[in-house]
Amino acid sequence: MVVYGGIPLCVDHYLKMQQAAYLQASILAANVNFLIGQLDLSMGGIPTPRVELPRPPFVGDTLTLNNISVANSTVGAINTGTIQHLDSAISIMQGQGNEKVAEAIRELTQAVVDSAELGNATKNELAELLESLVSQILRSS
Repeated sequence: MVVYGGIPLCVDHYLKMQQAAYLQASILAANVNFLIGQLDLSMGGIPTPRVELPRPPFVGDTLTLNNISVANSTVGAINTGTIQHLDSAISIMQGQGNEKVAEAIRELTQAVVDSAELGNATKNELAELLESLVSQILRSS
């Protein structure tokens, strides 16, 4: 048990609460980075530092996702925080009625995760690009 704000929570629910808070902070950071990019453009392209969030730690040997299937051998090869964020975003898009877009993102993410031809660095880079795309989609909806 963990006591958070005077409320006792089991460790699993505390972790889920922390993950939800992390996802909210990620979306806010993406918005800040977008605004910084707009500011950079208005100043003639002078680069400004971006907000960076550390990736959430992966706890345990099982990755529980609702939309993306990750085999045990793949867990260490990909950034689990990025995949978890994509999985959550797909669920959000489905809840907003964007089933076709959510399914396209899910299929593309699954293809990246499952690919035997791509190296780990390329898989992570593609997953981060998908994460950025999904953040833009969620901001515009």
